[in-house]
Amino acid sequence: MQTNVVSDNVNIEHIVPFYQPIFNLDTGAAVRYECLARLLDEHQKIHLPNEFLYLVERTEFTAAMTQRMLDMSTAFFKPKQMRWSVNMFEADLSDMRIVDDMAKLCQHVDRGLCGIELPYRNVKNNLSALRKFMEQIPKLHITVDDVDECDAKLHALIASGVDAVKLKGSVVREFASTGSTKKTIECVQHYCKEYSVNLIAEHIEDQQTLEAVKSMEIKYGQGFYLSKPHTTV
Repeated sequence: MQTNVVSDNVNIEHIVPFYQPIFNLDTGAAVRYECLARLLDEHQKIHLPNEFLYLVERTEFTAAMTQRMLDMSTAFFKPKQMRWSVNMFEADLSDMRIVDDMAKLCQHVDRGLCGIELPYRNVKNNLSALRKFMEQIPKLHITVDDVDECDAKLHALIASGVDAVKLKGSVVREFASTGSTKKTIECVQHYCKEYSVNLIAEHIEDQQTLEAVKSMEIKYGQGFYLSKPHTTV
């Protein structure tokens, strides 16, 4: 739903990160934080991406938004030495300012400390760009997000050296309610195990879904039932 509260001239300076942990479901420990973009309007109301992202894309401010999220998340997490990831647009992979900033950021830190998330739909047909980006920043942690199918393109992505794969929330919810996506999950699991890639179930919103995820022996999870996004950690 698009809000009529957000101006057509969306101010990038009003976009701020909220941090949502990804948990090891066996130990309950937070292993990484996803930095989620939120927009604060003049009344300090919080708007989700589906309420303002279309404006950012329409005005071609995607790189500016990524840069702001990167700068703010770096300032927050660098002193803490915690693992974190920002979401990126497909076009960011070839934006040299972003590439240079990420490379500098990762130069003197442990591998995997900072990372990015990229939607599967955006990179499944552009593997060459992703590989080039990974070569330029070898210490970066790469997560492929919103995976809802299991085919040769996903296999190629996993084999390329990404670090983690997130099952799309609809896949997880459908498995928890009807079990109909079990074969898809098993297929993704197989590819992840083959290349030692972490598999994450996202949008865990209730106990039933959590138990269903655990029944599939998925080690990592994320969702409001486990923890909502917050402005601090």
